[in-house]
Amino acid sequence: MKICIYGKMKKDKKESSEMAAACPVKRHLRRGFAGLGLLVAAAVAYGYSIWLSLAFVAVAAFFLRGCPVCWSFWLYEALRDKKRAAQTPPDPPA
Repeated sequence: MKICIYGKMKKDKKESSEMAAACPVKRHLRRGFAGLGLLVAAAVAYGYSIWLSLAFVAVAAFFLRGCPVCWSFWLYEALRDKKRAAQTPPDPPA
């Protein structure tokens, strides 16, 4: 049993990394844009209040599920697995 990075469970037969593929790419992109927007807001808020800026960074880390590099890696994995799933023929009925 595999666990999606967004908390949903998915059973899978393949042994490669499909953690990101268990979740739709659109949801992954929405989380990324929200996280990056919050990082920009944190940079702007830094001049006003360090605590507000740190709060924005913490929420951005939640949306990105870690650092932006990790988010971009999982996006790449999701796109690759989506493309691979589209290329494989469906299983014949039993």
